[in-house]
Amino acid sequence: MQSRRTLLMVAAVATIAALIGLMIGLSRRRANRGGSRGAYNVLSAALGGGKDGPWPECVGETGDWCMDHIVSLDPDLEEHVFVLPEGSIVTMDYTTERVRIYVDEEGIVVSVPDRG
Repeated sequence: MQSRRTLLMVAAVATIAALIGLMIGLSRRRANRGGSRGAYNVLSAALGGGKDGPWPECVGETGDWCMDHIVSLDPDLEEHVFVLPEGSIVTMDYTTERVRIYVDEEGIVVSVPDRG
């Protein structure tokens, strides 16, 4: 009985490690291709996203695509989604009515956007 539990635990850990490796590999490949959507979006959408955020599916995409995507999920945010260069100086206040999208020099989203 104990060895069966151990075997199941090892299988579960191996499965989780494989999924994490897949996510990392796909995210790197996406960033190198300039942000083509694919299997990574399906996997990352299951881990977050939706109307309330955060939106991990935006990482590796263009800032404009991400902004359009977020507004399509929550039209009330239309005037409150901002695309900013990575490292921008911003106010530290927190509001759930604002989303900041940080992009690199090429306009690619570099961190997971969230409300705040």
